[in-house]
Amino acid sequence: MEHGAAASLGRYFSHQLKENPSYYFATQLDYEELITNIFWADARMIIDYSHFSDVITFDTTYSTNRDARPLGVFLGLNHHRETVVFGGALLYDEMIESFVWLFETFLEAMFEKKPIIIFIDQDAEMSAAIKVVMPETYHALCSWHMWQNAEKHLGHLLKTEPQFNVDFLTCIYEYDDEDEFLTTWNEMLDKYDVRENKWLIDLFKLKEKWAQAYVKRTFTAGMKTTQLSESFNVDLKDCLRTDLNIVEFFTHFETIFNQKRDKELEAEYNSRQKFPRLKLKSSPMLNQVATVYMPKLFDLFQTEVEEVMALSILERNVSQTHSYVVGVFNQNGKYEVIWNPLDETLSCSCRKFESFGILCRHGLKVLNVLDIKLIPNRYIMKRWRRDAKDGSRKGCTTHNIKPDTRLEYVDRYRDLCPKYIQLVNEACETKEGHNILSLAIADLKKKTV
Repeated sequence: MEHGAAASLGRYFSHQLKENPSYYFATQLDYEELITNIFWADARMIIDYSHFSDVITFDTTYSTNRDARPLGVFLGLNHHRETVVFGGALLYDEMIESFVWLFETFLEAMFEKKPIIIFIDQDAEMSAAIKVVMPETYHALCSWHMWQNAEKHLGHLLKTEPQFNVDFLTCIYEYDDEDEFLTTWNEMLDKYDVRENKWLIDLFKLKEKWAQAYVKRTFTAGMKTTQLSESFNVDLKDCLRTDLNIVEFFTHFETIFNQKRDKELEAEYNSRQKFPRLKLKSSPMLNQVATVYMPKLFDLFQTEVEEVMALSILERNVSQTHSYVVGVFNQNGKYEVIWNPLDETLSCSCRKFESFGILCRHGLKVLNVLDIKLIPNRYIMKRWRRDAKDGSRKGCTTHNIKPDTRLEYVDRYRDLCPKYIQLVNEACETKEGHNILSLAIADLKKKTV
């Protein structure tokens, strides 16, 4: 750091701790006791992680100063399917030692709660550090970064064979079945005569980290890339100017982060005010989940319900458990659905519920055949529900997280704002109502000041 920057940073962190004792920060020193790596997370980040820690992304795409030091941000998806921040890091370098320290510090801040899956780029040092610190966590490769690397190693092929782009992406995303993926991959290698390409050989060795046929075995919340990181870094562009000092950077970062929180508050309010538009108003299942799922999840689920009409039961075997082969008539793609009437469990070979968190069209087709009109509660995942964050105060007490005064403000605002907006809407319908409410507001001001 420049002269005086460490002292300024210390004062900044001291101020944050004074405002909220649960603010977490850590620094790593080198042998000369100079700061090399920095990690920070406030109380809200820690609380959000307690709810949505299942799937996270981390990358160091952007640098923050003229020395090109990397900025790393831990991100996830909340119940609105919007970006949520879990913590940030300023690193001196991207060596394995730095990443090991960072991941260990991150878990310490989050009470050793490890994610189910983490998406990163193809950085070898980062990957090695994850194996050391989070060996149980599924480590997936970001398909966007894979494509960037493909352009570097296969640029000549992409220019001369435009169809290779389509075939390569098909291998990544389109095949749920392992055998179909392997067959298509080998056909692609022969078609473009790239069996000896070292980059493709090395990439194939990592196929469990990027091919849909393997990644679907793990819960991903529908995430396939570090697009959250890329989107957030666009918002951070003003923080990444090389002429900013360290405290100015943190101030800008905090501003961007608070804007993200405001968006969540707005989405929360809108979800309470607007009932989703049902395309099948008489559907008991859609009416069941309309008040349970957040709007974006409801829209995704409603799409699955719509697609049920296109499916057929191609085979069935009813014994102790019911087995169905489901697909679109005269089209490729068949999925096996198992229904156990004894414990009312449903599973599909596409594994949409296990990987995404909502029931698939194939499973819904079988429920429809069985005349089951409501989703069993076990198949409405808490992380996508409107009440996904209920009980946060209880969780904070358990983890000794002291409430942040700014969080308390947000909670109070979230409680009062819808009530007053509804009251204003009703009062403004008549002149008398407007006058009554105006007088009441004036009286309330005297009592609350």
